[in-house]
Amino acid sequence: MSSQSAGGYRWEVQEVAAALTHLHRALLDEQRTEHERAHGPVAPGQLLHLALNDPSFAWLRVLSEFMTDLDALLDEEDPPSELEAGALRWELQEVLSAAAERGFWDRCLPLLQVPAVAMAYGRLRSVLERLPAAPPAGGAEEARANHRWAIARAGRRAP
Repeated sequence: MSSQSAGGYRWEVQEVAAALTHLHRALLDEQRTEHERAHGPVAPGQLLHLALNDPSFAWLRVLSEFMTDLDALLDEEDPPSELEAGALRWELQEVLSAAAERGFWDRCLPLLQVPAVAMAYGRLRSVLERLPAAPPAGGAEEARANHRWAIARAGRRAP
């Protein structure tokens, strides 16, 4: 059942969050394997340290930040609005495209040949389609700038 009838998109955003977590894990596993080929086995507690601090894992941080912001949005008492869900879809689609910043797409694209990554990526793209499309051009920037999602994301990107 969709949460749209209750005036929000909590259920749909929860699905996006779960799919994004699955994709992040698949990509993290592949990066770990690459790191282990170059540097040897990663100790059980070392992966978190690498994900947070190692330059070879930096490209994944855009997804980590996105997941953190999604969790914060879902922790709010009010469910995400149509405008917020549309802005979330728009921004995540940008991250998952050749237009992505910080080299994310350059690292992700070849990994789409790995079955676990391809399946997770496909699932995320599928659940993103359940969110409303971003507002039409013209009013989109102003609309995106005035809701919780944009404010949280802008605060994270501030110097």
